[in-house]
Amino acid sequence: MKAQYETSNFGWILFIILILIGTLAYFGLLDPRIFLPSSCKVQAGFGCFEFKATKDTRELTLRNGIGQNIEDVIVTLEGEGTINCSKDFSGLSSSKWQMNNPICSETRCEFKSIPDVVLQNRKDIGHFRLVNCSNAVRRTDMDIIIEYRYKNEQVSHTTRGKAQLRVS
Repeated sequence: MKAQYETSNFGWILFIILILIGTLAYFGLLDPRIFLPSSCKVQAGFGCFEFKATKDTRELTLRNGIGQNIEDVIVTLEGEGTINCSKDFSGLSSSKWQMNNPICSETRCEFKSIPDVVLQNRKDIGHFRLVNCSNAVRRTDMDIIIEYRYKNEQVSHTTRGKAQLRVS
């Protein structure tokens, strides 16, 4: 009889603990992503460096490592990490990038290079910075799309990546 009583008590305690864990998970307090470090990955040939996020800024540096010079580059950052952001051109060279439109659409920001300007192999493409973004709580994600063409080629190429940034 005593064993049945203790088993019943243990069952109720276990049930209450599971309800508490479920409640914490439901409200996002047990999101395992908050413990992961920031990461930024782009398909082979491009590198992503110096990436970080604060409550209202997102920034990252992209590098050309595909083995050739490229031109007519469009870098698009989109997703929840770009909500209501504005572009900050302070990390970009005005001789290489168009700086005429600082406003992003609701969840998409595009940076366009000046036509026929060559971006060198093994050099940084630029430091892309978004400001005045909607507040992120713990983490924010952005998709990275790089459209480009090789110098003296007419065919356009696209590569993709993802930045998962821990908000500091």
